[in-house]
Amino acid sequence: MLTRCHTKTLLEVCASVLNGLWQYMNPYKILGVDYSHWQAGVDPQKLIAGGVSFAIVKMGEVWIKQVSQGQPAKDDDMYDYNMGVLKGKIPCGSYYFYHPSAGNSKQLCHFKEAWERHPHDFPPILDCESNDAIEDKNKVAREIRVMLEGMAEISGRQPIVYTRSGWWSYYAGDPDFGKDYLFWLAQYNPTFTLTGTAKIKANVVMWQFTDRIKISGCPSMDGNYWLRSVKELKELTNTKSKPQDISDRRIKKNIFALSRANRRWLEDNW
Repeated sequence: MLTRCHTKTLLEVCASVLNGLWQYMNPYKILGVDYSHWQAGVDPQKLIAGGVSFAIVKMGEVWIKQVSQGQPAKDDDMYDYNMGVLKGKIPCGSYYFYHPSAGNSKQLCHFKEAWERHPHDFPPILDCESNDAIEDKNKVAREIRVMLEGMAEISGRQPIVYTRSGWWSYYAGDPDFGKDYLFWLAQYNPTFTLTGTAKIKANVVMWQFTDRIKISGCPSMDGNYWLRSVKELKELTNTKSKPQDISDRRIKKNIFALSRANRRWLEDNW
């Protein structure tokens, strides 16, 4: 008779075999994971030992009642510990969960503080999957653009956008500025297909294919494939940041000094 311990071990072995089979059958061989405080049992050392090629950790978000993923303190702890362990072992980065209704000034100040606590291999990543009940697509797109430009100015690197193709088209209106950014798309299918986002088709570099990948010794988490070459991944993650010296006060003072023509948050005389 199988004990609970034996059952758990057997399940981990089966998960490892299935994960290996998936990687063998799939044309995309560069496997990565992403996770947040919801996967509190993730051991970054076991990710490294488990053959993961890159890891992305949730950096944080500004608390918005009823729509936030919640518990920012736990995000901070998870982010700090994992970035500290992963750095120098495998390419690592972080994503910022975005709320278009929270105000870009507040979110950029929060992002700046968190970004500067750790060196990053990946450029900053903006997680766009909540419209906060804002029905105006143009407004959502404008807010996202301002946030992306602010993140670029703070980090010295062009951000990556995480989203779903359907969300980007329906809630943000598939804006023209999307062609200026790399994209990481979530699509839980056996094969990757791109629909409804013609403007960004050439810019998709990562595919989140599941939220249930299993690495031995860790809870289930999101599984991802890098869709381009190893050389391109190395080039992206070896890029050195050249952050601007921008104080929190400067961000707050200038965040709403935007031209009506394009809603940029940087004034021409900066």
